[in-house]
Amino acid sequence: MRSISTDDIESVEVVRGIPSAEYGNLTSGIVNIKKVRKLTPLNARFKADGYSKLFSAGKGFALPGAEDGVVNVDVGYLDSKPDPRNNLVNYKRMNTSLRFTWNYNHDNWTMRYAPGIDYTGSFDNAKEDPELNYGNTDTYKSTYNRVALTNNFLWTFPKVKAVKGIELNTSANAQFDRLTRRKLVAPQRYMIVPSTTGEGEHDATLLFKEYVADYLSDGKPFNAFIKLKGDFSFTNGPVKNNAKVGGEWSYTKNFGRGQVYDLTRPLAAGGWSSRPRAYKDIPALQNVGVFIEDVMTAKIGRHKLELMGGIRAMALVGLDKRYVLNNKFYLDPRINGLWNFPAIDLGKTHNLEIALGGGIGWTTKMPTLDYLFPDAYYKDIVQLGYYDVLNPEQNSRFNIRSYIEDRTNYELRPARNKKWELRADFTYGGNRLSVSYFCESMNTGFRYVANYTSYAYKEYDASKITGSALQGPPSLDDLPYTDKKILGGYNKATNGSRLLKEGVEFQFRSQRIKPLRTVVNLSGAWFRSTYTNSIRMPRTVSEMVDGQSISDSYIGIYNWDDGNVYQQFNTNLMFDTQIPEWGLIFSTSLQCMWFTSKQAFYRDGVPESYLWAEDGQEHPYTEASKEDLYLQHLIIPISSGTFDKYTVPMAFYVNLKVTKKIGKYLNLAFFANKLLDYTPDFKSRGLTVRRNVEPYFGMELNFSL
Repeated sequence: MRSISTDDIESVEVVRGIPSAEYGNLTSGIVNIKKVRKLTPLNARFKADGYSKLFSAGKGFALPGAEDGVVNVDVGYLDSKPDPRNNLVNYKRMNTSLRFTWNYNHDNWTMRYAPGIDYTGSFDNAKEDPELNYGNTDTYKSTYNRVALTNNFLWTFPKVKAVKGIELNTSANAQFDRLTRRKLVAPQRYMIVPSTTGEGEHDATLLFKEYVADYLSDGKPFNAFIKLKGDFSFTNGPVKNNAKVGGEWSYTKNFGRGQVYDLTRPLAAGGWSSRPRAYKDIPALQNVGVFIEDVMTAKIGRHKLELMGGIRAMALVGLDKRYVLNNKFYLDPRINGLWNFPAIDLGKTHNLEIALGGGIGWTTKMPTLDYLFPDAYYKDIVQLGYYDVLNPEQNSRFNIRSYIEDRTNYELRPARNKKWELRADFTYGGNRLSVSYFCESMNTGFRYVANYTSYAYKEYDASKITGSALQGPPSLDDLPYTDKKILGGYNKATNGSRLLKEGVEFQFRSQRIKPLRTVVNLSGAWFRSTYTNSIRMPRTVSEMVDGQSISDSYIGIYNWDDGNVYQQFNTNLMFDTQIPEWGLIFSTSLQCMWFTSKQAFYRDGVPESYLWAEDGQEHPYTEASKEDLYLQHLIIPISSGTFDKYTVPMAFYVNLKVTKKIGKYLNLAFFANKLLDYTPDFKSRGLTVRRNVEPYFGMELNFSL
């Protein structure tokens, strides 16, 4: 809703199943959206409901002075108010698009050139709560602007049978995100904040009085993309081959300043684990991919066989040599097959057509910028915390020992997904039923895992300071201290997630039932998804012994499946009724989520090993550990009810949309979502859960001139 307009879309192609080798980073298919590129009358649409108002207009006209040229232009405006009472969550969006299409015809070839430019802007302007802005001090302003330029070239060669076409696609987009905030911070008690971005020992800054904090988030992401593809066709008797080969390159870089603020005047004290970092200092990400694929169609008697086989190779280039991903290509083979059986004569008018198919393929998902170039982790340990009661601002002193850790995982690998499926299609008299079963697995998914290290510091004895004798902050030179070690952890990206998904999907579409003027569409799916970890997981405990936190000295490492199994079954029954002589279209849908469930894997709470702050090493957790005064607390108590299956029963909704054609140029539509519902109360762990549903109403007005 914030960035995509649907009014200038000509077609939406949904590709399901095992994706073509042409596409990378996909596991669940692709939605290919094509914008309007043809002559069209002036179309305008106005939509209003309880949460938003939308206006859009567009037209396609012939380009003056150009042979076979078309210009499409459209503009849209959206004022969205998800909660009219809270303007901090509301926004306004404007979008416009200008697209040209030229066709050049020559003796031996033709070329279609289709450039376009798109703009999207979200204007939230300054936002403030008049009851909480402290005399107009607190302000909030955000702006979003995005400009995209695309160029598409398609060459065809009518006289060359083997070459169907050569296509070149290029695109570049720049985005400008800017958020500024000013906030009056009034500490309830004194606060301390680090005053340096380096390692070592230093004094913290103390905040005693209220102050004004200024914050800026400046993002300027830039993306570029180039793709070259050739399509070829070969025929050998009953066998026909359609092949494609190509390559692509993408570039991603953020040129923004990132988060900009004064360390000594933060929006909120605490959370010292990071420091301001400019986005422009983060390296660019470059993806390279090549692919080759062939679709073979063969007639075997009255049968028809379709086989699609291809392979895709992709790599990240331009990385530091320390990354194992640098310049390393990963291969994704994919194959699909479909067998069409001869039609079965079941009567005088209709035949039953059956097609069985299946496929298997691998998809490589490369890590994103935040996984590859994470922010550094700062561990700030208070060595001396002295607050002078008599002269707090002049004589108080807080000394900090800072460590900086590189959170980059140079051993990070891509996530590899394997998926296979089986499907069947049945067609009879214009009615079609499609059923498919799929299963996909991934053992190297991305996950942030805590990485713990032992840190040494000095614990100064503040009781040796004589406050009445101070003429300023106390000196550390003669102050006694004790050398100590503490465990500290930071998140690091790893290939530590496991995913297993399986399900059955079905879809039925009837021919139009003439007496009722209605087409019946029934779709549904059952899914079971398992999300868990594929590596051991460290965990902290909150217990304390003799005033000392257990997690400062010991961290348990648990070899368990810390995840859940989710299931759901849903159906959607839609009736499309058209009465042309009355200019009426009725769309009625009956949506039902029959159940959803969640169940956690069993865990006994006993660690496999533990880390000790004194040596920073891992030690096995034994029977003797269970009797140790400190280590016994690493056993995490888990109630038996944690592993009970939680099931939410059915939820049923009825949605209605009525469209009336008025004259030649006007369509008026009214819709009501969740007009009727059935969401019964249910019991969960002895408690009654009640569900409430809010209907959703609105109208649309469409002009076509």
